[in-house]
Amino acid sequence: MALLWVMPLTAALVYADQLSKLWAVAYLNLGDLPVEWIPGVINFKLHYNTGIGWSMLEGQYWIFVPLSVLISLFFVVVLLRSPLRKKWWFDLICALILSGAIGNLIDRIGCGKVTDFISFAFMDFPTFNVADCCVVVGAIALFVAILFGMKKVEDVPLRTLLFNIPVKNKEKQDGSDV
Repeated sequence: MALLWVMPLTAALVYADQLSKLWAVAYLNLGDLPVEWIPGVINFKLHYNTGIGWSMLEGQYWIFVPLSVLISLFFVVVLLRSPLRKKWWFDLICALILSGAIGNLIDRIGCGKVTDFISFAFMDFPTFNVADCCVVVGAIALFVAILFGMKKVEDVPLRTLLFNIPVKNKEKQDGSDV
């Protein structure tokens, strides 16, 4: 049932990301001074990135396309199999991370680089985009959920929590015969 709203939300976020990047390419010029959106807080400045944040691993296209595909597939499988999929917050986290990965994957496959255009006016921070925001917010929410939001699940392996793979009884896990 979760997929009934998670997939449309993911598609809407990917659409918003792609639409915002089209706007940036159409109305901002590479190398121009930043355009103030919220004075003193957020500027728009066109930047292309073939790496990741802070332009690390610049030009390593061959790493990021398969990595984005694997991350996307991982979150689709988790959405389909995890017992946590019945929790709205977990579905939202997966939708955010999945949409961010897909949004930047579209750029990498389509033009070999990611279009970034949002920057902070008050600090030196890499330029980013809507997909990056989705990944960061989703990752922070996942971290907070793991630390504080999820009930303690003792003796439940991660494979069961994420993929709903059943746990064998303790005797078989310990290697002792029954």
